[in-house]
Amino acid sequence: MSAAQVADVLFGAALGIHGSWQATCPICGDTKGTQIVESDDHVVVDTCCKHENKPPCPPEEVRDRILALYNERHGEDLPDPLLTPKEHRKRPKTKAKAEAPPHTNGSTNGKSRARFAFQRWDEITYAPDSSQWLVDKLLPTEGFGVIYGKWKQFKSFVALDLGVAISRGSDWAGRKTKRGIVIYLACEGGQGLTKRIEGYKRKHGIADADFFLGNVRLNLGSSPGDLLELAAAVRALVGDKAPVLVVIDTLARTLGDKDENTDGMRNFVNNADDLSAAFKCLVLAVHHEGAGETGRMRGGTTADAGSVATWRVSRPHKTDLRCIVEVQEAKDEESNFSMVAQLERYEFDGTGESTLIVSSVEISPDGQAGETAARDTPRIPKNQAAFMTAVTQALEKHGKRKRPFADGPVVYCVTRESARQRFDIIRADLKDEDSRKRIFNNQLAAAVAREDLVTRLIDGETLLWSPQK
Repeated sequence: MSAAQVADVLFGAALGIHGSWQATCPICGDTKGTQIVESDDHVVVDTCCKHENKPPCPPEEVRDRILALYNERHGEDLPDPLLTPKEHRKRPKTKAKAEAPPHTNGSTNGKSRARFAFQRWDEITYAPDSSQWLVDKLLPTEGFGVIYGKWKQFKSFVALDLGVAISRGSDWAGRKTKRGIVIYLACEGGQGLTKRIEGYKRKHGIADADFFLGNVRLNLGSSPGDLLELAAAVRALVGDKAPVLVVIDTLARTLGDKDENTDGMRNFVNNADDLSAAFKCLVLAVHHEGAGETGRMRGGTTADAGSVATWRVSRPHKTDLRCIVEVQEAKDEESNFSMVAQLERYEFDGTGESTLIVSSVEISPDGQAGETAARDTPRIPKNQAAFMTAVTQALEKHGKRKRPFADGPVVYCVTRESARQRFDIIRADLKDEDSRKRIFNNQLAAAVAREDLVTRLIDGETLLWSPQK
């Protein structure tokens, strides 16, 4: 790991990403036994056992950057960041600073360098500034937000359209946007997104945009998981700039083996907040709605409570190329109103292929579209909801890409057996195994009849997939 990379990780530590993380030896590249440790009184880079006490010094300007950030956070001088633990123990302890009046918080000029800084009443000021909005009075420039909805409700279509508009500085839903770099992390359905982006290029003649698509596998359900590596990759991509929006699609695919109802979701929200703080950008996650529920996302209240913007996406009818976007939460602004996103099918000339893209987004004039859609949408029966959840979870945990037809597209599919096992867990209240099997088979047949799912026997396995992501 280069000196600059070491500095980047320490830079993350100074921003408040705490703990001890596996890293690469700065000398030989070995990861075994190599750590970067940050604590209250020192930052240490330990090399591997073969190169102990031989870490390289970073360039002077990088060292200055580390020291400045650490001093701002801790209010004291940082010992040499690349000393070994033994050498640190030899250094004399910093003498305690003289106590200062409470209103200066240890500062002689009224500006505190301490980690916990306070302002007097007369120092607290606010000037209305449109630059705090990524989309005027809809999405703030920083924090963690969520777009959620049930399966196949067009939530990813809305997120992509939003990202394209921001990357070009185009108005969205009749509101001004702050133009900047958009990074879209496709953790599932990457090929479908590629197809939609090609549709945008051809339909609207978009030759260039500050938009980057990454087909990635992420673990943000652990602490810090892949956060530091992701932040380093983004920093390397954008250079001395910073993204204004990072979209994570979908949240559930980034949790690894962690539970979305407990520590997995908590770690994800913390990682999203740290990513937002590092780049001063908005991190927007695409997430699923709870099975059989109306208006509540999966994963308890952690994501909802930590969100600065929460949008729910729903379709009035499965055949309708239109979805309702309910603004359930907009930080410090009006909420509980709706937008209507209209989609259209774009045909690729001479290929027989097509894709759906968003053609327009408008604020609902009466603000009641979301409530009307909710009333008009019948509640999903318990067995159907359990089946849909089982298939979704099976795809998230065991999904794989295959080409079921020689001349057809690659699809994201899962085995019938994996879906059935998830269904057994969800409907564990049914003690009779034969009853669970019968209900599962009936629901599968009904989903195929509704054209919600396609099934095909390939290499001795029955695979399931959605005909339209």
